[in-house]
Amino acid sequence: MIVNFLKNLFGIIHYNNKIDFFIYKKLRSYLPKNQYPRPPKSIAIDPCSVCNLSCPACVACKSTPGFVSAKLSFDKFKLMLDKMPFARKLLLCNWGEPFLNDDIFKMIRYAKTKKLYVSLYSNLNIKKNDCFYTELALSGLDDLLISIDGITQENYEKFRAGGNLSLVFENIKKINAAKEKKSSSLPKLYWHLTINKYNEKEITQAAAKAEELKMQFMPNYIILYHRVIPIDESEMAEKNSYWLPAKNKNYYHWQKNKPYRLDYPCQNLFLTVFFDPEGNCFPCRYLSDVKDSFGNILREDFFDIWYGKKFLSARSLFLKNKTLPVNKAATICDSCVMHKKY
Repeated sequence: MIVNFLKNLFGIIHYNNKIDFFIYKKLRSYLPKNQYPRPPKSIAIDPCSVCNLSCPACVACKSTPGFVSAKLSFDKFKLMLDKMPFARKLLLCNWGEPFLNDDIFKMIRYAKTKKLYVSLYSNLNIKKNDCFYTELALSGLDDLLISIDGITQENYEKFRAGGNLSLVFENIKKINAAKEKKSSSLPKLYWHLTINKYNEKEITQAAAKAEELKMQFMPNYIILYHRVIPIDESEMAEKNSYWLPAKNKNYYHWQKNKPYRLDYPCQNLFLTVFFDPEGNCFPCRYLSDVKDSFGNILREDFFDIWYGKKFLSARSLFLKNKTLPVNKAATICDSCVMHKKY
């Protein structure tokens, strides 16, 4: 558990339990102390922002202004990676279903030539022939994290609207069969369960099912999109009432009577970076509007973005000792209500 946490600390961070969260709070003092951190070891590229589901809590299913719905071409993907030779860990996902991109295995194989550790999130609501599963087993993909938010169809489809739980289980069995046939230990399979009001009583059953399917179980706290960007309080209350679990231990404990949700600075600005299929660079996985991007890696050098005015200005919000850039830039981070600022 701790080993996995330390691995993720310098990658794309997930807090799967209170112990991980406690360790992070103790280690956060080791985050960079200025606005000029080293290039990120971990990067996230969305290969496909098109999705086959209509999850009600997902911004990709809303009419969000500036949201890019597209599939990343292999040539653009290659250019992105070639501009970031310092990267060691690649996450392929964000708003869509990666396996809808026909070039996904080509992308994975190219990333492996760069000696990257490659992870991919999928809802696995796909119908593919046997060749697909064989190619997956031989692709070199390190981690396949499958979003399965329930053990019954009724509760699963509340969060993964349009999803077919039986199809997901069938596909997992096909992956295991292909791995066994090709004597491959990869990809490692993870059951990623976002705890909400409707599945919180199914966690024990889900963990047992994950073991049966040769998967590692990853229950995760729910963070609703609206907790990052301020919105109408009545709308927030309505969403909280609909989604948040009854048991307090199953979601983050927000700071009460304070202007921020979490009592520690944002780490994304210092440790990782996110790209949509058109190359737009975001400081946070919860952002999707092009106007909130900090640059475009297909048109700019990475370091001009990473050490550019927007990143420097945004990082300054979370540092006690800061050197503000000349003509400080306004960014989406100014209005973020998630993390403590100075």
